[in-house]
Amino acid sequence: MEELKREAGDEMWWIPRRGTNPRGFGIRSKAVRELIEKAKRKGNFATVRYQPINIDGIRGKYWKEWYDVLKRLALEFKKGTP
Repeated sequence: MEELKREAGDEMWWIPRRGTNPRGFGIRSKAVRELIEKAKRKGNFATVRYQPINIDGIRGKYWKEWYDVLKRLALEFKKGTP
C-alpha cells in the first residue's frame, strides 16, 4: 500500500463529498485492483471463488429474529410494570 500511495498519491483514497453524511473514507476500487495486480506479480496473491448468498432466505430469518428479540423485550418490560 505504501508503494501505491507513493505512485498514486491521494488519488487512491475515496473521501465523502462535502455536504454528505461522512462515515469515514475508503480505498478506491481502481487502487484495490492495482494492489491485486502488484500482489500477483510478486506471487503473493490468493484467488477466492465468489459464492453468492441467498439473501431471500437470510432476510426472513433476520426479521424473525428481530421480531423475537423485540417481543421478549416487550414482555420483560410488561412484567416489570405494575
